[in-house]
Amino acid sequence: MMSDSQSEFYRNLIQARYVLWEQHKKKLGFIRDRVPHLTDEEKLLLRQYEGCFKCRRFFVDCQASTCTKGFPDPLQYHSLTMADVDIARARRDKELIQAARSYAPVSQSGIGEAGSAVGSAMRHTQVVGDHDERLRRTARRVKLVKSQAAYTTTPGFESA
Repeated sequence: MMSDSQSEFYRNLIQARYVLWEQHKKKLGFIRDRVPHLTDEEKLLLRQYEGCFKCRRFFVDCQASTCTKGFPDPLQYHSLTMADVDIARARRDKELIQAARSYAPVSQSGIGEAGSAVGSAMRHTQVVGDHDERLRRTARRVKLVKSQAAYTTTPGFESA
């Protein structure tokens, strides 16, 4: 039978070994407790595609100093690539198209019944006021998306 001092000694020994093993795993890279530093390529991608250096997302309005999302999960993080930009762009374009549809009812020709969806978005922006910069950016992006989509939504247009 062990005395209390012996059992405490073994308990402390086991705890010390555990702590040392955890420190060793961190040194070897088994456990990440923070996100790795951005590489030059990742920084370039974030600059070119309106990204945030803190949350590391593309096409966002925040910057590292004003980001409310915080750093990404270190265990789920992977290096940023052009594929991530393409995914973010597709997500953004989908949101812009949905925003354009919500501004004005769209007829079969792709143009809103009360004018274009962009015009409706701009009128809505004027009503809301100057505090909604994000809506203005969305309206500008909608204009680009609508001009690109005009070729595919025009009735009678047949691609060669």
